[in-house]
Amino acid sequence: WVLAKMVQTLRSHLRSVYIYGPKSFLTLILIGFGFVALPLIFALIYSAFHVERLADQSQVTVYTAVQATQNTRMLLEQLTGMERSARQYNVLKDPAFLQSYEEKHQAFQKTLGILLASLHDDTIRTQLRTLASRENTQFLAINAKPVTSAEAEAAIAEFLPLVELAQNIFTDTNKVIVHEVEEMHQTSERTLKTLLWLSFAMIPTAIIFSALFTILL
Repeated sequence: WVLAKMVQTLRSHLRSVYIYGPKSFLTLILIGFGFVALPLIFALIYSAFHVERLADQSQVTVYTAVQATQNTRMLLEQLTGMERSARQYNVLKDPAFLQSYEEKHQAFQKTLGILLASLHDDTIRTQLRTLASRENTQFLAINAKPVTSAEAEAAIAEFLPLVELAQNIFTDTNKVIVHEVEEMHQTSERTLKTLLWLSFAMIPTAIIFSALFTILL
């Protein structure tokens, strides 16, 4: 009854608008066009919003994946460079090699910080913190003065488990990236299906609005 009353009221209003002549009739046409175009406008706004959000998510995922891959690979390269400088310093006792080792240590810790800030997987973050702590302990042992050859060799021997840990981080990071890419692909498929269903739904909706407006006239 309420719907019928609303339809009757709207019909009366539209017919009263029609009485006022050409300008009012043009207004009536515009109102009708607005009613018919309303579903399409809604579909366009909905599609634009979700496509933009999906594009932003894809861009963030790709950027994070590239940065994570580069930085985890860099950890392995930096560990190799630190080990070389540490061994050279232990044999030759040249301060230049110690300075080189210190600079590489600082760069290594910086890379770890970047990864901790960009990766959110709890397992990988725990591994990164462990790697940072163990490498820093090793650095303090190698950089201690005076240091015996036995102590230096023991500290340098720690590079092997550090490299193994960094390799595990690299492998686990790649697994997380693959999982995130798969999730992004699934989200894209769900969004596409939603947009297709919405497009199909707009056709009968527009027909219904057209028929309703015709009845009101």
